[in-house]
Order: sequence, then C-alpha cells, then structure tokens
Amino acid sequence: MSDPSPIPDHLRIEIIHASGTETFDPNTLIKTLLSTPEKLPSLKSSGDISLLSGTPGLTYKTNEVCVGLTAGEISRLTLQSLTPKEFFALRRACGDFYEIHDDFYDADTGEALQPKG
Repeated sequence: MSDPSPIPDHLRIEIIHASGTETFDPNTLIKTLLSTPEKLPSLKSSGDISLLSGTPGLTYKTNEVCVGLTAGEISRLTLQSLTPKEFFALRRACGDFYEIHDDFYDADTGEALQPKG
C-alpha cells in the first residue's frame, strides 16, 4: 500500500495502525481509496480513538495534524467529503489545516465544495 520512495514532508501522509505505518502522498492516497476502498478498513486500530466518532480508529498524521480517525473518516477527509458536523469538529479540535481549508469547505456552513467521493 505504501511507496518506499521519499515523499517531501509537506506531502507526507502517514496512517498508523496496529501493525505499523502506511505512508502516502495525497494523490496516491486518493488513488488507493478509489481503486481499493477495502484497504483502509482492513487495517487494525492503532489504539487511538476517533476524535469524530469516539470509536477505535487509526492515526492520521501529516506535518500539520495528528488525529485519531476511523478508516471511513479518513476516506471522507481525503476525498473532501466530510459532513458539516465532522468539518466543524475537526476545525474546533485541530484548527485550520490543509485538508479542511476554504478551497474545500465553506467555513460558514461546513459544506464540502469539491467532494471526490
């Protein structure tokens, strides 16, 4: 699932799970989610609890944010299709970060502007 080639820090996305870490760049993660949607749900929980649902999840880590999310929540975050409730919860807890900035979500309503999924 991950490519061992170097990924610049500002593009590195790590998904930490019980057996290790999968490393992606944004485009590779989108391709993985669209072509093999079963990949993330097959990963066992890292032990972190999802900030959004309170259930066991994975750890989503970039150079801007590190947060517990379920596979489905990571998928919606990556495909820019969070619900307004999820958008606001992430913004309250983590502040603004690239994946939820105003090119992708309306800051007032939390509506996804360019959903990919």
